[in-house]
Amino acid sequence: MASGSLESIHVLHVDDEPDFADVAADFIKREDNRFDVEVATDPNEAFDSLNGGQFDCIVSDYDMPKQNGIEFLETIRENYPDIPFILFTGKGSEEVASDAISAGVTDYLQKGSGTSQYTVLANRIRNAVTRYDAQAELADREKRLNLFFEQSPLGVVEWDDQFNLARINEAGEDILGYTQDDLRGHSWEKIVPESDRDAVGDVVTNLLEDKGGYYSINENIRKDGERIICEWHNRVVTDEDGSVVAIFSQFQDITERKKQVRENDRRRHRLEQILKTVPGCVVQLDANGEFMLANDRAEEVLGLDSDAVTDRAYNDPEWKIRDLNGDPIPDEELPFRRVRDTGKPVYGAKHAIEWPDGTQKELLVNGAPLFDDDGNVDSVVCSLTDITEQRNRERELQKTQRRLKLALETTETGVYEWDIETDDVVWDDSLEQVMGIEPGEFEGTFQAFADRVHPEDLPQVEEQIDHAVETESMYRTEFRMKKADGDYQWVEARGRIIQDEGNDRMIGVHRDITEQKVQERALDRQRSLLKAQQEAMIDGLVVVNEHGNMVSYNDRLLDLWGIPQELAESQDESPVLDWVTDQLNSPEKFLNKVEHLYENPEETSRDEINLADGRVFDRYTAPVIGESGVHYGRLWMFRDITQQKERETELERQNDRLEEFASVVSHDLRNPLNVAQGRLELSMEECDSKHLSRVEDALERSQTLIDDLLTLARDGREVSNIEAVNLEILADSCWHNVATGEATVRVETDRTIRADRSRLQRLLGNLYRNAVDHGGNDVAVTVGDLADGFYIEDDGPGIPADEQDDVLKSGYSTTEEGTGFGLNIVQRIVESHGWEMRIAESSTGGARFEIIDVESPPADE
Repeated sequence: MASGSLESIHVLHVDDEPDFADVAADFIKREDNRFDVEVATDPNEAFDSLNGGQFDCIVSDYDMPKQNGIEFLETIRENYPDIPFILFTGKGSEEVASDAISAGVTDYLQKGSGTSQYTVLANRIRNAVTRYDAQAELADREKRLNLFFEQSPLGVVEWDDQFNLARINEAGEDILGYTQDDLRGHSWEKIVPESDRDAVGDVVTNLLEDKGGYYSINENIRKDGERIICEWHNRVVTDEDGSVVAIFSQFQDITERKKQVRENDRRRHRLEQILKTVPGCVVQLDANGEFMLANDRAEEVLGLDSDAVTDRAYNDPEWKIRDLNGDPIPDEELPFRRVRDTGKPVYGAKHAIEWPDGTQKELLVNGAPLFDDDGNVDSVVCSLTDITEQRNRERELQKTQRRLKLALETTETGVYEWDIETDDVVWDDSLEQVMGIEPGEFEGTFQAFADRVHPEDLPQVEEQIDHAVETESMYRTEFRMKKADGDYQWVEARGRIIQDEGNDRMIGVHRDITEQKVQERALDRQRSLLKAQQEAMIDGLVVVNEHGNMVSYNDRLLDLWGIPQELAESQDESPVLDWVTDQLNSPEKFLNKVEHLYENPEETSRDEINLADGRVFDRYTAPVIGESGVHYGRLWMFRDITQQKERETELERQNDRLEEFASVVSHDLRNPLNVAQGRLELSMEECDSKHLSRVEDALERSQTLIDDLLTLARDGREVSNIEAVNLEILADSCWHNVATGEATVRVETDRTIRADRSRLQRLLGNLYRNAVDHGGNDVAVTVGDLADGFYIEDDGPGIPADEQDDVLKSGYSTTEEGTGFGLNIVQRIVESHGWEMRIAESSTGGARFEIIDVESPPADE
């Protein structure tokens, strides 16, 4: 049942009190996030969960109505004998504990008070699962080791730390003729003859000292006295402290193999004499690819000295062996390996070898096996032929063919041949592909070709062909041809008459130019649209290419500069540039700018230039860059802004006068009013008169009028201090700066906008005061979002439709106390930002002011 992994621990908690079980589950999960706890309220439900899932541990209460914890444990052990089981019970008697241990409980824990008991429970669960996983892993390892020991085809011996035999498998008994009982407890000397004991004794000493692996070959004595030669692979097994736990040896009888080696040596000598007489390059390789011998031709083909090859290998790591496509060949796929592994000859294998000095050859390899007396492959004989030059010629031919094929495919081109005398027409498969027909379906006559030509184009095609035949000149024309699917495509056909043994033939190509025709029409349409757009512009426009030639311009450019038509049609920038600079106040500055922009082709620029006749042009220039990033030249645009500059100058003068007026009002009027206010206060202290209170109202109204007039004068100017403003924060702070009585505000926006903070603050303040003045001290005001701006509305009496235009006029007020400038100031602030304000009715019938065309700052501002 256990998952065997501590990355997560799945626990089944069985308790008839579900609330307690849920609390316990939550606490032990909090102790360790690896815990995944499922709760069951009785043993039956628990068994359903066990049958449907994997659990690492079971935690169970003792006192449950249907079955107590011990009975539940006994049932669990019948079905799941190994899963950890913790009895977590409030019944803490010695008898319960004893019964639980007898029933095979993993751990026993008594419930207590407080949450610390869950920490203890979590630790007990972790420990139980860890012990169980460790025991299961150890048992699995022992099982695998025993399987290896018993089922190994080689002889296997286990020695103790004194190198006495502890056990031997059946294969080892067959090799030595002894049973395990014959050898158990005996030293290695029992199976080693006197002549080899010193050498084997050294192996044993080295093994015990090095505590690692060791390989040896020595004679052994069977029980019947026969001497055999065995190959031994030994390994010392140590524990974590480095102490020797056991020593294992694998061995096999190689007596016959050794005999065969000696026989092979004799055969090799005979084969060597034969191979040296063969005219081609012939080598003999052993099973590992090492050279056993090679004839004299090996030096020419492989660069090997035939008298010194035994220290080299055909699959030498320094030899890069690849297939003819340049991909590495796996060792097992080498020709000699295939011969060795299959025992069958290999003919016509090809591969390339590159040596460390960079030399590379391509070889044709034939290989055949040599067998020993038992029919096993003893070695491989290979003949090697250098085909490098032949392959180079083949590659050049293939490369030429591929280039031709690729050229035909990429240009949608097909080849045809027409025998003029027989009227036979042959279409290459490339042309059939272009026309969309299956190979071999073309009828093969001139008439079949003509039937596919569009009827409107056929006369010109026949005329061009006749002319080419009569004059033996090149045939070239464009026409439409019907494809296999019935659609027409545009093709360009070329051909030339050639004579072959007196027989005239035309050989040529058809190229699909449908897309080119579509592009030409699209380009012509685009040019027409572009020209129309250029002429519709109020700006003078010219595009100058990278060579300084005018490639496009509109009539407005000629009108602005007075450039003669014939001068513009020259398409040369130089005379036009001279004409333009002659009209400038600072031609040198103009030319320096042009030079700078051509040295910095990616730069965009906008500035103003002054003409000698007093006009001012706005100049904009930008590079013309294609989708691929190629620079095609530069766009220049000119706009006459003379009147605009004059208006700006006049506006500046008006603003200066307005500022001067505001200063006079602020200084020269406020001082007398302040004097009058002071005298009034003194008079009111000396006498009581209703006339004095009227004078006080008049003075206060005059102060308010002066404040509104100053605000109107200054806030109506164009804004310059634009920044990102959080409307929610500003709307809230403005409300607290206005005397609003019991009125309330609800801000339903978190928008950030671009505005002059101080003027936006004044706009909000004026609209707040307007709402309180007209809606009363308990009015409710809302600030919210619009798609392109924001609104301020109230639940007051609203503004009648016939008065909505009047309320924005200077001095218009519906109350005796109002100056009539509040909403006019709001309108001026809106206009100075380039916004628009609309007056509407709120959802409750009150006034609603919508501010639109408001910009938001970029995301990174």
